[in-house]
Amino acid sequence: MTRKKIKKKSKNDVERFIKRNIKNKPLQAVLVLALGAGFFLYNEVYLNSISSSVLVDNQYQKLACVDGDTFKLDNESMRMLAIDTPESVKPNHPVEPFGKEASKFTCELLENATTVDLKQDTGNEVDQYGRKLVWVLVDGVLLQELILEEGLGEIKYVQQKTVDKKYLTSLKKAQENAKSQKKGIWSK
Repeated sequence: MTRKKIKKKSKNDVERFIKRNIKNKPLQAVLVLALGAGFFLYNEVYLNSISSSVLVDNQYQKLACVDGDTFKLDNESMRMLAIDTPESVKPNHPVEPFGKEASKFTCELLENATTVDLKQDTGNEVDQYGRKLVWVLVDGVLLQELILEEGLGEIKYVQQKTVDKKYLTSLKKAQENAKSQKKGIWSK
């Protein structure tokens, strides 16, 4: 079920209704303040705290690493949502700083994980190259967040309409921490 933001027009309609029909001014003020607080909490706190992505059936026999943000499951390419790591295997492109480290970090976590679960954002399932776009959980921990915490990638290619806000919020925190600690790509 997709939850949508409460539109400002709807909030304003309820506010006008309160002002028109509640004659007690102190009560009117309390109700308008409560309405504003509820509007903010629902739109900015609650909606950003729930996970909107859906679990993908990921029965696979073979996992193969490609680079820091791409891997294959039974020859089907998977591209991690919302992050980009430095290039390490792109044809006709030099290896970028921290590209090999990002690739090694990702591959080690994927290959050594007890469980690898995949989730997708509804409405943003495949990229222009035919790769399945996924959130990756290794042993229950979001791999994209781990990559960003080490400064081995950055937030990119975010589809605001479909992105899982809960995951995006955690990615932003991880990236800011890596930047402030000047880790990896942020060490320049």
